[in-house]
Amino acid sequence: MSTLPTDDERRRFEAAQAVITNAAGKAESARLSLFEASEGLKRAKRAGRPQDAHQAKIEARKATARSRTTAFTKESEAFKPYTDPRTSVPMLDDDTPFLMFPLRIETRFGTIVSDGVSKPQLWVRVYPDDCLIDSFEPLPSETEIASTQR
Repeated sequence: MSTLPTDDERRRFEAAQAVITNAAGKAESARLSLFEASEGLKRAKRAGRPQDAHQAKIEARKATARSRTTAFTKESEAFKPYTDPRTSVPMLDDDTPFLMFPLRIETRFGTIVSDGVSKPQLWVRVYPDDCLIDSFEPLPSETEIASTQR
């Protein structure tokens, strides 16, 4: 059984959690900003307007997106010690409940051969419920963009 984290450990966890959340938000914001600039360039091309300012804006936003993505990756590495739920769940705030969704579990008995000896095993396959599959993308796909341009 795991021990309860100290106040200092919990503060470090919460600080790391806040930093990675902030970095993820900045990286996503930069990505959306770059997309917006790219769409502005496409509109300028279609309208026959000058494109130099749009191209410069795209280059600046590419650099910003690259640096923010790099920062997020770096912060993700710093958060790695907290990714094991066996050690991190006790650090979560007790006042905030978390929800466990239903799963579909399939089992099968199988046999493996190890060192020339057959050993029976119970194989378990776990499928998340459909409500847990997050497929929302804030940016439209290429197909969606092409459909709107017809």
